Amino acid sequence: MSYYLQKKEKQKLKERIESLSEIAEDHWNELNISYRTTKLMQEVGRVTSVVQNRTDIASSVLDVMVQRLDYQRCMIFLKDINKNRLFTAASRGFTDTELALINESWGLLDPGGTGVLQKIFSRQEPVMLEDMDESSEYDQNDREISRQLHLHSMICVPVLHKGESLGIIAVDSEKSQREFREGDINLLMAVASQTGLGIANARSFEKLQNSEKKYRTLIETIQDIVYTVDLDNRFTYVSPMVENISGYAGKELIGLDFIEIVHSPHRGFVKEKFKNDRNAGDVATYEIEVRARDKTIVPVELNDAPLTDNEGKIIGRIGVARDVTARYLEEANRKEIEVRALAQDKLATLGEIATGVAHEINQPLSFIKIILESSLHDMADNKMNREELSGDFNESLRQVNKITNIISHLRNYGRPEPASFGPVSLSKVFDDTLLLMNDRLRLKNITLLIDTAENIPVLSGNHARLEQVFVNLMQNSMDAMEVQGKGEIIVTAQTAGNDVLITYSDTGEGMDPKVQERIFEPFFTTKEAGKGTGIGLSIVYSIIQEHKGVISCISEKGKVATFNIMLPFQAEKADSPAVALNA
Repeated sequence: MSYYLQKKEKQKLKERIESLSEIAEDHWNELNISYRTTKLMQEVGRVTSVVQNRTDIASSVLDVMVQRLDYQRCMIFLKDINKNRLFTAASRGFTDTELALINESWGLLDPGGTGVLQKIFSRQEPVMLEDMDESSEYDQNDREISRQLHLHSMICVPVLHKGESLGIIAVDSEKSQREFREGDINLLMAVASQTGLGIANARSFEKLQNSEKKYRTLIETIQDIVYTVDLDNRFTYVSPMVENISGYAGKELIGLDFIEIVHSPHRGFVKEKFKNDRNAGDVATYEIEVRARDKTIVPVELNDAPLTDNEGKIIGRIGVARDVTARYLEEANRKEIEVRALAQDKLATLGEIATGVAHEINQPLSFIKIILESSLHDMADNKMNREELSGDFNESLRQVNKITNIISHLRNYGRPEPASFGPVSLSKVFDDTLLLMNDRLRLKNITLLIDTAENIPVLSGNHARLEQVFVNLMQNSMDAMEVQGKGEIIVTAQTAGNDVLITYSDTGEGMDPKVQERIFEPFFTTKEAGKGTGIGLSIVYSIIQEHKGVISCISEKGKVATFNIMLPFQAEKADSPAVALNA
């Protein structure tokens, strides 16, 4: 009886674990879908707000879907305005033969039809079709088409706008491939909604091209600035929203060169951009700053495209300018938070190196104390030797200068400062790093070898932040080698084209590929709770990016970990060759 109860309890426990596993998987899928939806919708929204042709919108949306999602084949059907049928506006993954079959068999919109696309288009509801060639829910025609197309399952969602069916987005899975989930339907419904809005706008724009009144009504309801310029970049139309954003009335800008309202640092770029885009006829998206009437500077994002006449000849540019001041403020806030994190990391570093620095200061203080006690003793015994006393005092002064340098550097290292850039000597960065870390490395029984090639060029950067890069890397190495009780750090620097290649290696425990993929993520750490914040290497990554550099890591579990850093340098050489340092 006891054995039977134990077996039953184990079975219940197993079922509970399986249930929790399914719940965790569902939560993970929900998070993954949310992230994918956000990124996907950003790109779909961008292409549907710029492109003005229905089929081009369909093609652009599928390009985004193929890039962001793992669907094998997908297509967008749109309703032919002049005929009672659907046509394939864009497709990916289908052959011409398959497309011909689809258009011939599924395209007709028969009011009494029972075909799968007919039902979706009429009912305006998404459908997930599974085991199409076996199910009795679909008519013989649908099953025959599914067999010829080798379909296993398919999701079809209606493209709607204000209750009107505009088309259908369909994705399919071939036999023996992955099953669709409910989240796939939600994702495609979001895409279809944005696509429907874009197609409706494009359709409206096409209808209103020959109607100036309707055209203006549509444009003037948009919250962004809509403008057109001629081939000389002079405004031919500006929507009323320009007054809300810049203070200028639209009529004031007609005939004015676009460049006149551009903030001076951006004028050269805009001139070149207009010239290149006009010749290429491309759609362009970029950010600039414009001067408002009250002289304030307003950051705007431009979506700019060729403007053509009825014969397709380019007669200017049409664009949408969006005020991105709020985005800039958010970016400034993010940078402020980053600066705070940088300062906190420095303070944490100072706390960790306090013991080693105290030892560095205690040694010269002990020497000075001995010299003073000896001199007092000689004075008491009238045994003063001026030459010997002079030598002792000079050495004492040298030790005082050493202490002063250490304290001064500690104050400079811990002081918050703006990220001003200028000439930086890599050799001096290494020297100042050793001033903080040398004794700590010695106490941890870690050997440090720094080997820099001769005539390393001057870097363009911020000395204090580059120093923090190597302080953080060394602290990371000390943690990695703590268990083994000893180790070695090797740092080399050499020129590589227009960059300096810095290679940093340690003989710690290394890391597996999964850890390696995430080491630069903020707050990711493999240390025990309370022993690491996970921001050290993320700050390293941020500083290297700030310097227009690149950092990568090569490692395996149980083997040497190597960080490769590429930093750009200035044209002039350093005042003196970098000297190899050893600790």
